[in-house]
Amino acid sequence: MWRNGEPRHTIRDIGALLEMAEEEALHTEKILREKQKRMSARESESGLKELNTGYGDSGKSLNGFYSILPSNENQIRLASANLRKLWRKSNENTFVLEAFAASPSSSKNSSKNGKTLKELDNVYNKRLPARVVDFSAEYEKDISSEAASRENKFRQAEQAYKKALAERAEQERIYEEHLQQKQMKERQKAKEEEAFAHAKQEADRATKQLEKTPEESSVPPIQTESAAINTSGDPGRRFESFLTRKQIEDQIKLWEDSCRSLLHPKTDSDKQIAMKIKRLIAVPIGALTQRSGEDLKIQIKKIGDLLDGKDLPNHPETEKYATLCASQRMVRLAEEQLSSNEKAACAAAAAVIALWDYDSRFGQLFMAHLYLACPVLLPRDPQPQDIDETRMRSYVGYARLITCMASSDCAPGTNFHPFGIENLWKILASILLLPTQNELGPHVVYEVLRYSGKRLAAYYNNSFSKLLAYIYNHYIPTATGGPAARLSSILDEVDQKGWQDPPGNLASNFWTTKDEHTGRIVDH
Repeated sequence: MWRNGEPRHTIRDIGALLEMAEEEALHTEKILREKQKRMSARESESGLKELNTGYGDSGKSLNGFYSILPSNENQIRLASANLRKLWRKSNENTFVLEAFAASPSSSKNSSKNGKTLKELDNVYNKRLPARVVDFSAEYEKDISSEAASRENKFRQAEQAYKKALAERAEQERIYEEHLQQKQMKERQKAKEEEAFAHAKQEADRATKQLEKTPEESSVPPIQTESAAINTSGDPGRRFESFLTRKQIEDQIKLWEDSCRSLLHPKTDSDKQIAMKIKRLIAVPIGALTQRSGEDLKIQIKKIGDLLDGKDLPNHPETEKYATLCASQRMVRLAEEQLSSNEKAACAAAAAVIALWDYDSRFGQLFMAHLYLACPVLLPRDPQPQDIDETRMRSYVGYARLITCMASSDCAPGTNFHPFGIENLWKILASILLLPTQNELGPHVVYEVLRYSGKRLAAYYNNSFSKLLAYIYNHYIPTATGGPAARLSSILDEVDQKGWQDPPGNLASNFWTTKDEHTGRIVDH
């Protein structure tokens, strides 16, 4: 039925097949009639011959017929070989017309011919129409199957085309996002370079002004972004460059209002989201360690992802609430851990600087909470009179963190420092200008010199030497208690041995160190 992947016959061939069958049947009938005539003529001639030659006594009558024995020559086939071949290919059950042998009896010939005609009628009236119907049904079935196959291929091609369009659109979207991020990073880098250049200019200007300070002035004036701290004149105007507590509280309140539904949740859903964010923030901040640079970078990366809103519940205020929780949690870290673990201060400060460089909003919010937690950092506000031992330890932790922040190096991959050494100089000068009402001031000065004395000496040189002379000759005599004694001791030690590295100092190769398996602190 099939040849070269297509049907051997189509519906258009049915007419030709019927015409061939009809011609074959007529031809066969014509041959039969001619054969009968020849047989009748031969029998007549044979009878006359016997009468003429005297063979009548042979037992043959005039009306008798000599039968012609069947042979291959006088066997008549009712269907040609071509037609039989076509039918045999189109149907395994193709009928076969039997050959018959010529009979001497005309009645026998008539019956044989009638049988042949009946079989031809059967072919024309029953078998051939049935075959045509079967052939048509099979043809229609093949056409339907081929159409379904074409439809399936078309659908597959259409789906593949749509998929290719979607993939191309996704690639274009990713490329656009990458391009926007790249442009944003370039703009941010340009701003950071501009800010760094501006800060350097301000620092150079402050250094020049310090070098021009008269010899009788014990404390060098510090140039800030707004105005220099003047040690003469009205004492109330010395700290105008510092923010007031009210201004900082207003800034924090604005931020808290932006995430009030999570800060003060009223529904169970908001409560669950707030608790989940707190847990997500607390884990990496609690894991900050000076063990190795790789471990510290991993925790910083986790906190940075949370500040970007990654892996946080779906809520419009999650990102701001995560930033608020991270800043508060980092201040608590200084209060709870750095007050007792002096070697962890440098690593914690490096983490804060890296996160501040990553998200400036975090840095500003962190400093706002730190200023409110440690009143000595805001000299414009009234200072506490009586401080218990527990609170004093908390203040020590705050002082260690902010001191290490100002004297730390830039975050990996950047040359911009958001809280440089000039801020520590300003804080130190403001504390020295305050009256020594309690042990908090001397304690903070001691921590500043202990963790950042070496960096201040290298940066300010002669001006810092004058500041140390003022501390030794004027500030220590007015202070009392243990902090004053420790402050005097560290100055004597510096006079003999010079400045030493602070506890837990991070070496220059700290960020490349890795000790994830042993858990031991890397020896720098």
